[in-house]
Amino acid sequence: MIKKTPHLYILKITFLSILLAFGSFSFGQNKSKMTKEQRKAMLRDTLDGKFDASVMIDNTKGFLPIPFFVTEAALGGFGGGLAPVYISPQKKPIGDKDYIAPAVTAAFGAYTANNSWFTGLYRKEVLSKYGLKYRVFLGYVDYNLAYYKEVENGDDQKLDFNYKTIPIMFSLSKKTFSDLYAGLEYFNGNMTIRPDFDGELPPNITTTDFKKTVASLGGYLDWDRRNTIFTPDSGFRANLAYYINDDWTGSDYKFEKLEAFVHYFFPITPKWISGLRVEGLQAYGNVPFHQLPYIKLRGITAYRYQGQATLLTETEQRFDLNTRWSVLAYAGLGKVFQKEDNFADAKTVYNYGTGFRYLVARTYGLRAGLDVAKGPDSWGYYIVFGHKWNR
Repeated sequence: MIKKTPHLYILKITFLSILLAFGSFSFGQNKSKMTKEQRKAMLRDTLDGKFDASVMIDNTKGFLPIPFFVTEAALGGFGGGLAPVYISPQKKPIGDKDYIAPAVTAAFGAYTANNSWFTGLYRKEVLSKYGLKYRVFLGYVDYNLAYYKEVENGDDQKLDFNYKTIPIMFSLSKKTFSDLYAGLEYFNGNMTIRPDFDGELPPNITTTDFKKTVASLGGYLDWDRRNTIFTPDSGFRANLAYYINDDWTGSDYKFEKLEAFVHYFFPITPKWISGLRVEGLQAYGNVPFHQLPYIKLRGITAYRYQGQATLLTETEQRFDLNTRWSVLAYAGLGKVFQKEDNFADAKTVYNYGTGFRYLVARTYGLRAGLDVAKGPDSWGYYIVFGHKWNR
C-alpha cells in the first residue's frame, strides 16, 4: 500500500548509503582543484584523525552522487538506486544559540527486487530569520505491495497489488515559542491500482478503488527539542497532526486521520543513550484499504498489520564503545485495532533486535550502521542513516 507520505520513507533510504559512498564520490565542482592531501583531509576529523564527513559536508560545492540500498521487506528485501544529495549548513541569526537543522536537497531513483521503482525530488529547509520551515516533494512511484486480509480460520490472506501514483506534497510551518511550530501540509496523489492475484477481491475492496485520487489537507503542531535531527543524544520531539480528505481537498474519498507521536532521548551515562518512542494513529470515515494505519516497527514487514487504529511503543538503548563506534539494542510492542475492537481484543505484535553505528559526521551528530530485527513472523535487516525513528 502507498501511504499518504511515501516521501518520508524515500528520503530515509536515500540517505542511508552515504556511509558507503564517501570514499569514492566526486568532491563536487572543486575536485579538480584539490590536491590528494586536501581530499584526504576532507574525510578526516581534526580531533581524532578518524574517518569523518563533517568537513566534506561543510565545504563541498554542488551535489554528491550517492548510491543507496533499499532493505524494506515489503519491497522485496533488497534494491538500489542513485541519489544526488546536498546537505547545506544553516547560518544562525546573531545571538541565536539554538541548534538549526541543515537544509537538505535530494533527487533519487531506485529499483527493488520485487520490481518496484520510484523517483523524485525533495527539499527541506529552516528559514530561521523568519521562523519558518518548509518541505516540498514531487515524485513518481510504481510499487508492488501486499495487502493482508484476515480470513475465518484466523490466518491472513496475502493479496498482491501494483500501485502507481505521482505524489505531491508541500508543508509550511511557523515557529511560535520554544521551538514549537504550527503548520499546514497538503498532499495529492492520483492512484492507479492493479490486482496481481487470481481470485475474488475481499468484500472491503471494489474496482472503484483502482482509479482514484487521495488528497489531504492537514494541520499539525511539531515541537522539536532534539540536539540534532540526525542521531539525537538528548531532547525530545512531540508531534500532533490531523488530516482531512474530502471533496474540497481534491480527494475522491472522505476520511480523516489523527496522529500523535513522542520521541524522547536522554543520557543515562555519558556513553549510554536511552530512547523511548510512543506513537498512535487513528483513521475515521470511509478509509480505503491502501490508507489504513499499519504497524511501523523494525522486524515487521511494512503494511503487514493494518487496522482502523494502531498504537505502538519502542525503546532503544545505544552504548558508545568509543567516540566512533556504538552498539545498540531495541524492543517494542504494537497494537492493531479493527472496528469495534477494545484494547484487549486488538492484535498485539512485538519486535526486538540489535545493531551497530559509526559516527559519520561528528559536528552533525550523524551516525550510520546496520540493524537486524525479529518480529512475530519475520526477520528484517536495515541500513540506517541517522536515527531509525526519524520522519
